[in-house]
Amino acid sequence: MAESERELQRVVDEFHSVSKRRKLKVNVSKSKVMVFERSETEVIDFATPYRVGVPTGTKCEITLRGERMEEVKEFKYLGTVMCKHGSMEREIRERAMRGRQVIGSLGRIMKGRSVSMEVKRGLRNSIILPTLTYASETRTWSRAHQYRIGAVEMSYLRGACRHTRGDGESNESVYERCGMSEKAIGIECGVVERVKRNTLRWFGHVERIQSEEFVKKVYGSEVVGPGVRGRPPVRWQNRVKEYVKERNMRGRGGLDQVRRECWNRENWRHFCRGHPLGGRERGVRAIDR
Repeated sequence: MAESERELQRVVDEFHSVSKRRKLKVNVSKSKVMVFERSETEVIDFATPYRVGVPTGTKCEITLRGERMEEVKEFKYLGTVMCKHGSMEREIRERAMRGRQVIGSLGRIMKGRSVSMEVKRGLRNSIILPTLTYASETRTWSRAHQYRIGAVEMSYLRGACRHTRGDGESNESVYERCGMSEKAIGIECGVVERVKRNTLRWFGHVERIQSEEFVKKVYGSEVVGPGVRGRPPVRWQNRVKEYVKERNMRGRGGLDQVRRECWNRENWRHFCRGHPLGGRERGVRAIDR
């Protein structure tokens, strides 16, 4: 990674020279370049006779052994799709697609009459749920993202109950048929609630990291410069504050109070699983009204 095209070319050349000394060859066709920037806008090109709109994207020409590396708008890294404009829409579509592929492969088991609901629920917890929530703790989820992921989970549960959307049965009743609840304490909760718990768990983990660690430095860094016009984007910490507020945490200290409470790992672990923060009542549902 580099902040300019010139600096990136220098890093690529140095990487190539080090690989060459160790008798390693870099595959240029499999190496990509991506520029992280704001969303593209269209401007009118008055030089053309029809004054067409031209996108204003930044071009980056990086060469390796005299061959130009391909510039892409999205790239999959460690199973996560990264987009040049910072949008999570492509990654959410990828999670939904992978989840539906898993559901298709489990179709015979999901709809089998000889398979108990306990086994179907176990397949959901061990296969489908990890597929839908992979790396979910670091994303800023919108309502549309939650609905899309929740629809994939509900398609599996309706198939397990041998019901369709045409039957007119609500999501809450489908959860009850499967022995679950949308906001149950423990793993038998809905996928949306699972995403929120993963986010809170990661928040507590990052807050407890030592200040000299690289992850903590990135977490506490601030981006300087002029902002964009319009409504400011929702930040990840805004979502954390929203998830905490949904659990009716005692007190109104906001994120400052949460940062103090997360150092008690046992209480924070119970809170992420649905228990009230500061209380040890295992049977009380803090998030159910």
